[in-house]
Formats: sequence, C-alpha cells, structure tokens
Amino acid sequence: MTSEHRFASAADTVCVWDPSQLTRPFSKTPSDGTRHFTSVRWSDNGQLLVAANGSVSVIQVSGTDTSMLRLDTEDSDAVCACFAASSRQVLSGHRDTTVKMWNVKNKSVAKTLQLFAAPNCSRA
Repeated sequence: MTSEHRFASAADTVCVWDPSQLTRPFSKTPSDGTRHFTSVRWSDNGQLLVAANGSVSVIQVSGTDTSMLRLDTEDSDAVCACFAASSRQVLSGHRDTTVKMWNVKNKSVAKTLQLFAAPNCSRA
C-alpha cells in the first residue's frame, strides 16, 4: 500500500487507512494516552507521520516497524506539526505563540521563533 492510496486521521489514536479496502492497517496510541491529537501530517516520502497532542510524535509507518519517537515539549503545548521537506526536521506550533524547528535525529530544538499571535496550523 503506497502513501498516495492511504490517509491518516487522529483523535486519541493516530490511524492510517486504506480506502480501497476500507481497513485500518495501522494505529498508534501515545504511551501516556492522556490527550487527543490536534494535528497529523505525512512526510514527503510517505514513510513517516508527525502528530501533535501537546507533545510532538514522529511515527514510522513503513514496513513492519511502527515505532513512535516523542519530542520533548514540556515548556509549551504543541497544537500542530509538520515535516520540513527533507523529513529530517519537524516544525511545531505552540500555544505560547512559538514555532520550534526540531532536529528529529537527536530530538533537539534547533531554533525557536517567537510569534505575536498563535500559529495558524492550516495548510493552504
């Protein structure tokens, strides 16, 4: 199943759907399980998802490995997230009006930008 033939949804669990068979071949719930996801986005290569639910999670959805990597956002709630073009970096928007650029490999914040209003997480 290729990424162009599937879609993702999120609430308390991130799910990947195969619309041709009306099945849900993949779902992942965060270990703390306490908050609903507010955002989910595919990487350009279709092998990763990034999801926000206060924290930011990077989820591998290719092959048999379905690992979830959580990025530490203890200082502010993440409400949305997306991949940069290379999928090596993630951008996340936070309730405290900051946008953070993450290095996924070492799980660290590379840059923080302070906005004057809450980030607009819609995609044009």
